[in-house]
Amino acid sequence: MWRRIADGPVNHVSSDHAPSTRRHKDKGIWQAPFGLPGVESTLPLLLEGVAAGRLSLERVVQLVCEAPARLYGFSRKGAIRPGADADLVLVDLNARRSLADEAIVSKAGWSPYADIAPRGLPVMTVARGRIVAEGGRPTGEPGWGRFLPGAAG
Repeated sequence: MWRRIADGPVNHVSSDHAPSTRRHKDKGIWQAPFGLPGVESTLPLLLEGVAAGRLSLERVVQLVCEAPARLYGFSRKGAIRPGADADLVLVDLNARRSLADEAIVSKAGWSPYADIAPRGLPVMTVARGRIVAEGGRPTGEPGWGRFLPGAAG
């Protein structure tokens, strides 16, 4: 899997982030909602791949920023350039934080990666020039985000 992510044919990485709680998942295989929580673990796990030498930081940027913006037709996203939205994620490639259930911020409250403490973490997220997350916690104002209809269908 790492080789396919690093060298292709994988062209982007994302998470569907299905924030179902453990109570929802305990209903049994046919009644439980599909998917796993992943919005908090996708980038740290990819940065662990960078720390382990499995892929480059540039490749992570291609996979989670550039390619999704291009695929969904978001011309103001995915790159640092004049006219873009000033969306940035600052990472610390040496930081570690457990993905243990009690560290999860989302509604899910659990992680399938609870036993992992990846190397490399996002430490600040800037959206449209404003800090919206810092130190693993959201800091943005509720309602400030905006829906972007994608070109891909």
